[in-house]
Amino acid sequence: MLETKQGTDTPDQAVKAAKAELGQSAEKRRKGHPVRGTAKWEQMMRAAQEQAIRYVRALPSTELRRPFVVVMDVAYCFDLCSNFAGVGNFYVPYPNADTYRFLLPALNQPNVQATLHQLFTAPHAVPPVGAHPKSGLRAGPILVAGAC
Repeated sequence: MLETKQGTDTPDQAVKAAKAELGQSAEKRRKGHPVRGTAKWEQMMRAAQEQAIRYVRALPSTELRRPFVVVMDVAYCFDLCSNFAGVGNFYVPYPNADTYRFLLPALNQPNVQATLHQLFTAPHAVPPVGAHPKSGLRAGPILVAGAC
């Protein structure tokens, strides 16, 4: 299950982008996307995770729970959470609370590409936490541990 959101790097960038998109002055524009790395941005990422979990809950009861929830700030980072039990609604950071988030430049690394390929093509084959000491997802700096 994948949920995407859009953050911004600076307040000035958000103002400039909003003006360009809407053709409005700053006074008339709607409030934009939260600034990355702020408490508001973390709140947006947590809300996106909850939205993705709601999608999982809405699946027919005949289907197993998805083993992964992926939350993405478009063009910036991925947060990975897992539920290998196949039941319940409790998703934990994957592979752990220190390395569940990675920045998009990490996609250049072959080990990250292989892990993500497996996650999207054969998610039930990805090793659970603890069985996968070198997940390949240690590529980007964590912004706030445990937000997932």
